[in-house]
Amino acid sequence: MDKRKADQEKDLIEVERESIVVLKETFSDIKEVKIDKTGHNQSTGSYRIFVK
Repeated sequence: MDKRKADQEKDLIEVERESIVVLKETFSDIKEVKIDKTGHNQSTGSYRIFVK
């Protein structure tokens, strides 16, 4: 069970990283991205990320 939780945490970190990369590529004047909250919907497989 610990392995499964660690894998989920690793996946979430990767999604956060990829999202930040896309934001910075889309908006060239972004200097910093702060992640406020994250969430994952297991039914749909979608992620929700609130950034500042």
